[in-house]
Amino acid sequence: MIKLFNRIRMKTIAQNKLGRYIKYAIGEILLVVIGILIALQINTWNQNRVERTQESQILKSLKKEYIDNLNQLNDKIFIREKIIHSSNQLLDILDNNQNLQNYSVDSIETYIGTTTIFPTFNATSGVTNDIINSGKLHLIKDNDLRISLSNWTSDIDQVTEMETVLLEYYFSTYQPFLVKNIQLRNSFNAMLSLTHLTEKFNLNKSIQNVESVNRSNKILEYKTIFNNEDFEDYLVTILTYSRIANIQCEGLKLKINNNLSRIDKALNISSE
Repeated sequence: MIKLFNRIRMKTIAQNKLGRYIKYAIGEILLVVIGILIALQINTWNQNRVERTQESQILKSLKKEYIDNLNQLNDKIFIREKIIHSSNQLLDILDNNQNLQNYSVDSIETYIGTTTIFPTFNATSGVTNDIINSGKLHLIKDNDLRISLSNWTSDIDQVTEMETVLLEYYFSTYQPFLVKNIQLRNSFNAMLSLTHLTEKFNLNKSIQNVESVNRSNKILEYKTIFNNEDFEDYLVTILTYSRIANIQCEGLKLKINNNLSRIDKALNISSE
């Protein structure tokens, strides 16, 4: 096509037909411009196709990471619900001045043992961190999802803040109190025997239970701990902080579920 224009241009010049030459020159320029625009459009289309493929791969990895975190959050919430239940049971004994003989030693030991568990949310953030640190965040078209990813670290900090407070409270205050007033060996033994509970904080789900310790041969009386007015304060603190931690976990669960919905929507669009 360009050769044809050259021949026509040379012939036109030879015949001294300036007007016709200008027309052909303009046509030649337009042809070059159109070619460039087409090339740019093809390049843009290829670039968009590559980026959408990368986005799809990122979203699939991100979805798996979110699901893993969601499952872990559910386990932590379940454990804390058991802690709250056991704390309430022990407080009922205190509040109603009920005779300890109405409760089996095993029940009391299980309740106390359960209040010694303080789960922490250990978020899986490898994919999220890679997206942010590698500069791939722009590949995600959903603006709200991009904002949520940017806020992920602060969201985790908010959830783990109360968990850290509880853990420090246990080791600095509650455990020393229990050691002074009861035989923790039996309470730990009772707690570890609860398979439905221990499996929730077991990373290896193929292991069905956690080996418990043997019971102590010492004969124990629990009147001392229930007559100690500090015991009530410790139980109320653990119960309240556990509830707050679960509320924070529920908030993070809501954000994760919203992000999963956005990811599924984006993946469905990209597959069309």
